Amino acid sequence: MSAGLRHELEVYLERLRMQAYDARDFSGIPKWLCTHTTDPMDPSRPWSFHEHEYQPEILADTSEDISMQKCSQVGASEIWVRMMLAMMAIAKKITIIYIMPTSALAKRFAQGRINPVLTDSKTLTAMIDKDLNNNEQKRIGRSLLYISGTFGKISAISVPAQALFRDEVDFCNQRVLTTFDSRLGHSKQGEGLKRSFSTPTVFRYGINLMFEEGSQAHYATLCPHCGDVATIAEFVELDRSHVRVPLG
Repeated sequence: MSAGLRHELEVYLERLRMQAYDARDFSGIPKWLCTHTTDPMDPSRPWSFHEHEYQPEILADTSEDISMQKCSQVGASEIWVRMMLAMMAIAKKITIIYIMPTSALAKRFAQGRINPVLTDSKTLTAMIDKDLNNNEQKRIGRSLLYISGTFGKISAISVPAQALFRDEVDFCNQRVLTTFDSRLGHSKQGEGLKRSFSTPTVFRYGINLMFEEGSQAHYATLCPHCGDVATIAEFVELDRSHVRVPLG
């Protein structure tokens, strides 16, 4: 048996194993990512959560609606992209809409962040439909992905979906976001999954409002320079120092 055929068989068996669980149970995604995706800096190495140890718990959370308030450069967009692609690979069939503030930004995001994960993964590459793989729409197995902005010509995709990923919520058109939310309401499989994330702008608006109305879990990190502990939402490193970022 050739290496390529062996890999296709392994992918098929893995999908059968994962689909033996409830179609909405994606709690095994962290392990799936480490097995089937690669390090963005070195595709010869498997994906790892090293120095991002807060991420697996968020990915494995099967709650229907999760909102993540964050500072910049904590790897949030990277893990949501990988989660989204893993869901498409694992599910028998799912439709996902990934939303960004503008159509132009959505196009650049597809090119720069989504496509590299696909092409660097043998599993996902084997499953991608080459006839439906552009910056607005992708098919993996029987699953569909729509990539859209809230400002621009593709800002109102009228398709039922089972999952929404809403990136940089605070900078999106809030009225159009509500329109996208209604796409879940048309899903025959139930209300669906929603993942919202953004750097906050002002108190009690956008992602901060969602956070304040939720369970308000905090993920802490240790500063390697002074030993101080701060939450991910308050902590960034800058020029070998650390600063606390206010949430407003």
